[in-house]
Amino acid sequence: MNMQKRFGKRRSTVVLGMDDRLRFWGCVLVACCGCQPQASAPVAPLRFGPNLVDADAPKEFSTTASGLQYRILRKSDQIKPTAAGIVVVHYRGRLSDGTVFVNSYEGGKPQQVALGKTIQGWQEGLQLIGRGGLIDLKIPPELAYGEAGFVDFSIPPNAVLRYRIELIDVR
Repeated sequence: MNMQKRFGKRRSTVVLGMDDRLRFWGCVLVACCGCQPQASAPVAPLRFGPNLVDADAPKEFSTTASGLQYRILRKSDQIKPTAAGIVVVHYRGRLSDGTVFVNSYEGGKPQQVALGKTIQGWQEGLQLIGRGGLIDLKIPPELAYGEAGFVDFSIPPNAVLRYRIELIDVR
């Protein structure tokens, strides 16, 4: 037996979007228990770009116990990554003499990276900022590629690396 014969007239289905569903359940809350939904504070949009620096950003680097030097150029109170997390970043890496060895901005697309698979300097440094943040890192060789260097990027042995990293997203 088909559904129309069994139940009569065929009914149309309305598919509600997320905003409509939230409004609906908000109305149900008000009708049932007199609750009013809380108004949330407007969220400022995140700013991106390697040169969008906070006016009060420090000029001097701070140093962690491991020897990593950093300065947070753009603060963010958004979610921070963990060493086991995945991050989406834009970055520019250069040697002490200013030679740029990697630059994701040139490709125009941020890179998704498993933070636990990066050098120790990145793992430590990126956990200092939240999504939307910008940080400058001076990474000593023992937190980077050490005595071996990294031939694929023309990084010589015992190189101090300078990175400017923008944390686009945390996954």
